[in-house]
Amino acid sequence: MGAREAILTRASKGLIRPNDAGPVWMGILNNTPQAPAAGGVLNANKGAYIVQMLRAMMWDPQTLDRDFQAMMQDFVASFRNQAVSGEDFQSIVERHMKPVMDLTGNHRMDWYFNEWLRSTDIPSYRFAYSLVPGENGGTMLESTLTQSGVSPSFRLPVPVFVELGGKDYRVCVVALSGNSTGECKATLSTRPRQVLLNANHDVLSEKDEVVVVKR
Repeated sequence: MGAREAILTRASKGLIRPNDAGPVWMGILNNTPQAPAAGGVLNANKGAYIVQMLRAMMWDPQTLDRDFQAMMQDFVASFRNQAVSGEDFQSIVERHMKPVMDLTGNHRMDWYFNEWLRSTDIPSYRFAYSLVPGENGGTMLESTLTQSGVSPSFRLPVPVFVELGGKDYRVCVVALSGNSTGECKATLSTRPRQVLLNANHDVLSEKDEVVVVKR
């Protein structure tokens, strides 16, 4: 079973989904008669998503995963052979994280850890796009991305990729707050084979709906 399914699917002996048992920081306290193994599921699987989503935010088309790798190496070196808290990890993330788009304008990551470590919100997305002829034989991507099912304070940068020549390219990142809609527009050299949302498990989501709008 994949990490997403483990988090969002009710186990055979459970009455609720592991994610609904409580936030990750509660650890084994999430193990209840309603969700007997929730603590381990969340620690292993949602914990992995928390790190993977940071990796997606730190990815750079020029340096790729270099910043993320440096952060994780710093974390290991700083806390080797020690008990580590979520706050300890957050301090290392803030040391390495560049200002995240227009969500904060600074290095503080309280918003991210409040959402994913200390809360149970999981967003759903509806991505509607069209591909229209551009100049010089190119193609224009025009799209909207809607985030739903979250609290007003929930915010996240969501990347959009296209597949060109057998490779995936990030063409934009849509910053969304609460239940809202943002736009992604991009000029492409040629028509992509696919337009992709959550191409690399960039976001833990309840549902990803992709709709092609024909013009």
